[in-house]
Amino acid sequence: KQPHMLFDGAEGSQRFYFVHSYHMCCRDSTTVLAETDYGYRFTAAVCRDNIVGVQFHPEKSHRYGLNLLANYLRYCEHVSSESHTLPPIGARKAG
Repeated sequence: KQPHMLFDGAEGSQRFYFVHSYHMCCRDSTTVLAETDYGYRFTAAVCRDNIVGVQFHPEKSHRYGLNLLANYLRYCEHVSSESHTLPPIGARKAG
């Protein structure tokens, strides 16, 4: 839904492992990074300031999860190296 460093390297549709039947509803749509459709659309990833969260299990999501976890580590390094100056939603690391 919105570009973010968390999903760098994403090619087309990605598949992530969801194990439960509940989900979050966001009042502020600007915090929604990704949605999933499983009979209806629901929020799958969010970001606000330096906090990111996902509704799925990246550790059980094969290569897509590994890519997301690697991107998360890069995001954390970026945030800490910038003296807590956060990249805005939509900012992507060049390279």
